[in-house]
Amino acid sequence: MPYYFNLALDNGVKPREISEIITHLASTPAGDAMSADAVAKDVFADRKIGVRSAPRPSPALRTLDNDAETKRAAAVGQQFGNVAPGIVQYTTDVLFP
Repeated sequence: MPYYFNLALDNGVKPREISEIITHLASTPAGDAMSADAVAKDVFADRKIGVRSAPRPSPALRTLDNDAETKRAAAVGQQFGNVAPGIVQYTTDVLFP
């Protein structure tokens, strides 16, 4: 991977773009993103690429639509409430704190 990261940087790929690709790897089997992240950190350090090249933060989150949230909670409760009440709790506690 170091060879390909360096080759990409030599050919105009921005560090931000490499970081974005690694972010997409997070949805692949465990370890891929972590391995790529470790290699990218070393390559960036060797090239003296700092935090300023990192991706910009995502835009502000939208406000919660209370009507849609009420419908979502009811649907989850109907589908899973009798079988797995923990799912109902976790979708509210974890997803929508």
